[in-house]
Amino acid sequence: SVTVVNEATGSVQTAGPRTFGIQTSIVGGRTSASATVTVTNRGSVETRGWNADGILALASHGGSEANPNAIRTTNAGTVRTLGDMASGIIASLDVRDRGASFGSVRAENAGSISTSGGPGDGTYPTQTASGVVAAFFSTSNDEIADAGDATAVNSGTVTVTGAGAAGLVARTYGTGAATVEMNGGAVVASSADDPATTVDEAGIGIWAATGASGRASVTVGNAAVVRAPVAARLEGGSTRLDLSSGWLVGDVRFGSGNDTLNITQSGVIIGDVAFGDGEDALVLDTSSTAGTGSIAGSVTGLENMVKRGPGYMRVRDVTFSGSRLAVEDGVLSVRGHLDLGDDGTATIQNMGTLQVEIAPQDHGRVTAGNGVHYENAVPTVQVALAPGLSAADRNLAAQVAQNGIKIFSDGTNAIDAQGQPVELTLTTETISEAGEREIATVGTMS
Repeated sequence: SVTVVNEATGSVQTAGPRTFGIQTSIVGGRTSASATVTVTNRGSVETRGWNADGILALASHGGSEANPNAIRTTNAGTVRTLGDMASGIIASLDVRDRGASFGSVRAENAGSISTSGGPGDGTYPTQTASGVVAAFFSTSNDEIADAGDATAVNSGTVTVTGAGAAGLVARTYGTGAATVEMNGGAVVASSADDPATTVDEAGIGIWAATGASGRASVTVGNAAVVRAPVAARLEGGSTRLDLSSGWLVGDVRFGSGNDTLNITQSGVIIGDVAFGDGEDALVLDTSSTAGTGSIAGSVTGLENMVKRGPGYMRVRDVTFSGSRLAVEDGVLSVRGHLDLGDDGTATIQNMGTLQVEIAPQDHGRVTAGNGVHYENAVPTVQVALAPGLSAADRNLAAQVAQNGIKIFSDGTNAIDAQGQPVELTLTTETISEAGEREIATVGTMS
């Protein structure tokens, strides 16, 4: 085993191609006892050069099934790289084309990491100057059988500016788990895509990827903030993104597997959410009355959606590929078009409330060809002014409501548990000067 520590008083500076700040490695050992590579930086590391990673810990393979190798890198200090294809910290297993690997890799940042270089020069066009990388490396990009787990963890600050660079990366290419954990801290990947090129140059905040038989998971909480054109990208046979008290500022993209996006408490996404093929679910669980989560952009490719918990959840445009929505508890507030399609079914359970928001130029509306099924004793639809409006816009929006709005699209009917049409109670929600929500009944809607 190998252990390297750069203490708080230590300073490492390098210049030139592939002059890594700190490098450790394991070669051989496929049938020997398990080997471990551990690198810890508490001081400062700076590199200037092509492919000059700040910290690189690797093994030529993962060992055997009985004796897996483990690669660990940790930064609690400062790492800065200034060359193309030069990442901050890397924990890697180099599988090449053998098709099987074991072992595990983990890269963790509790300090500060910044990279400013671009991607490869043509020989390695897909390699970028990313921040925190835990990866199995396959030259063919084929699936790796019996792969172990790759985990990237961040509670510090990561800033990457190069084209296509990612702040946090976990990748296995195979059967193992690719996991990213963000417990506080901040990640910024600022590169914008150039539509004139064929390469996607958009920065990625979090990237978790594995093969068709693997699983990828991302957890963002403790007021963590991710800012990037693509805030999160998940690929694998099954993927899951859990967002609690954090912010994803940018788009969220899922792959072709079975995907779940779970938003709890005050989790916020300012961007679009795109689900791919597979059976996909959006779970909104604001389990506190003080909890308000939101998705400010559009949601597409969704099969199942559920609102849980007594808190609020705000969505804009949601387009379903499938057709199931359940509001079990709390308030689901719709600013745009909640579109379940011609065969869609929405169910409003006893503790749930469907709300539509009104602004001067638009308002929430619902399409569900199989009906909006109410299980409530008093079936209700609630109308509220969209938050954040100016005083003038609030007055205009109120006038829109008074003139009458069409909440349900043609062919969308409100029905009870027996499938019979029901008359809805129409209520309004306002916020008092003390910040309390006040509900008033204003009429009925057939």
